[in-house]
Amino acid sequence: MATASPGEAEERTVALEQTAHDLTIRYNALSAALEQLQLPPSNPPSPVPTCAANQIRMVVQRCNKASILLTQHPKDQVWGHIERGLVVSLSFAKGADSQAVKRAVKALCSAPLVTFGSWGDGDKLWSMSDLVADGKRPQVMIVPQASLYLSLIHI
Repeated sequence: MATASPGEAEERTVALEQTAHDLTIRYNALSAALEQLQLPPSNPPSPVPTCAANQIRMVVQRCNKASILLTQHPKDQVWGHIERGLVVSLSFAKGADSQAVKRAVKALCSAPLVTFGSWGDGDKLWSMSDLVADGKRPQVMIVPQASLYLSLIHI
């Protein structure tokens, strides 16, 4: 892969910043929704880690295609779809901030997760940043998944 020109590098940076901004918006919406639930405190067996490395959890899955139901109105169901790409289940710990979102986006964009061959055929793995620099547009579906930080308690 060729080294990105200054213009391409700037375009890549803008794309990453837009992704970080989009994730921040989703985080704020998720936080607001959780606050509206007004759940009673649960006294978990151990506190949720608040160090920078544990503020966001992601589960990344490669897919040939994926769909997600965006609304549950029986008459007006809206579906989101992607073709071959990544499905990212995402969860935020209490205290996660925009810097944690940026670190998560950087990790997701720099990890070599995407291949163009069959899964497991030994074909080269690409990061999303590499694909964008190469003029390709990887498809990503982000799914809020609060249960990644779920604390089980005995009732």
